[in-house]
Amino acid sequence: KKLISKATLNFDHFESCLPENPWLKHFFGYLESVSLGRALGEVEDDTKMDVQQMLENAIKEIESFSLTLPEDDQPIKKERKRKEPPSSKPKFVTERISDEWIDRFKNDELGDLKNDQLKAFLKGQGERVAGKKSD
Repeated sequence: KKLISKATLNFDHFESCLPENPWLKHFFGYLESVSLGRALGEVEDDTKMDVQQMLENAIKEIESFSLTLPEDDQPIKKERKRKEPPSSKPKFVTERISDEWIDRFKNDELGDLKNDQLKAFLKGQGERVAGKKSD
């Protein structure tokens, strides 16, 4: 009983004991919403900087500092447009496969041809030429 009485929180409002860390606020808010069946509310993050307010407070100092800087004498260079690189593969117009080649394929005679003949056919079709004959 002593352990349970020490672990029990005696607060009128549970929010008053929450830490200031926004991640912990969100976590405890989630636990509360799940356990009580309420919608999860938005957590304000007091640790985030208000950039607009900071600029409003420091605008005079920023302007006075910028006036002390020397003027730029060098003209600003324009960015050059680059030419498009040529495509790595030339565009091939594939030739129509002749009936002679279709007959050779059907009769399994392509293995009997010389490499030069096969390469010429592949170049005409826009295919790669490197590799083994069996490929």
